[in-house]
Amino acid sequence: MTIARARNDAIPSSRPPITMPESSSRSGRHRDLCSLRKPLLDTPALEDFLGDVGSSRLHAVTIQKALVADVDFDPSQVPGVSKRAAALLDKVFVRISSTVAMKQVSSDGTTKILLRLQDGKEVESVIIPTGDRRTLCVSSQVGCRMGCRFCATGTLGLSGNLSSGEILEQLWHANRVSDKRIGNVVFMGMGEPLENYDAVLAAIKGMNRLFAVPQRCITVSTVGVVPKIRALAHDASGVKLALSLHAPTQELREKIVPSAKAWSIQELMLALDEYAQANLCAGRPDGSGGGGGRKKGSVMIEYVVIKDINDTSDCAHKLGELLGNRKVVVNLIPYNVVDNGSNFEPPLESSVTRMVAILKDVYGIRVYHRRHHGRDIDAACGQLAKKKPSWGA
Repeated sequence: MTIARARNDAIPSSRPPITMPESSSRSGRHRDLCSLRKPLLDTPALEDFLGDVGSSRLHAVTIQKALVADVDFDPSQVPGVSKRAAALLDKVFVRISSTVAMKQVSSDGTTKILLRLQDGKEVESVIIPTGDRRTLCVSSQVGCRMGCRFCATGTLGLSGNLSSGEILEQLWHANRVSDKRIGNVVFMGMGEPLENYDAVLAAIKGMNRLFAVPQRCITVSTVGVVPKIRALAHDASGVKLALSLHAPTQELREKIVPSAKAWSIQELMLALDEYAQANLCAGRPDGSGGGGGRKKGSVMIEYVVIKDINDTSDCAHKLGELLGNRKVVVNLIPYNVVDNGSNFEPPLESSVTRMVAILKDVYGIRVYHRRHHGRDIDAACGQLAKKKPSWGA
């Protein structure tokens, strides 16, 4: 216990916690989505438009499916769309509002895409290959205000939210870039998804309706916005939840994740228990559960392992005591070096192996040692910061 406290205190205390107000931005003018033309993949906006011109809101999905099939589709040829709606569609909406500004391919096959939005802001998404499967890591905000000490995105500050259409456009672009269709989506890119809840929820529904990505193949990662965790369990039944925990105690977590001051670990655990219970039978209309090899109702715990900070045997035992009786799967993620002034270091391989053994053998927890994807192109966990390669775009 004494050793663990000493190592916890090794985190430099001279750097003040990052607690930015909602409107703050370190990367220029804050976004004003109302001043921008809506992407055609923005379902709420398209439904409102159709209602205003006297067409059925139900035709929104039909129009969007036509777009996904062929970006140059003729609106007047879409079944059920009125002549007035077809004539106004391209005046009110932009078919695809973002462009691929840069693409980088890692030595392991991971592809990072830098997208430029119509207001000049930029976000990144990452295509991760695993055998024949392709997973897309999407961003939900331009930058992030959470300020996690291991993450480069937090250095950008928050410039604003993405619309649901801009989130879906990441999937549209990825399918055009990828050698195989995207079958899984994780909200683990730039931003805190649950701080952009309505847009993320609409995007999740669009991923399923327009791109045939089942909800059980979608994961939403959060630092722990408790009210929205509870809401997500009811609004998007079957979606996987991943909690960015990174520490087994409140004191240590606040040093690694400054926003952790908003809710205690105890409050987070209660919310996770509710989420797991609500999703226990999600996946089939008859309520019988189903979907992949994931333990039904389980929540993923993301834990970035940092040398001499949260990689001790004591931390592993405390984590096991916290999670041992819960429906969770733990991902241990070795820290990836980022230039944000934290002075953190990657853990020794032996430290991660020891943590895996303790969690698995002592506490019976399903635990995985996550391997790096795209670290050589700054596309790995915590590295997304719109960093350009030395050779330029």
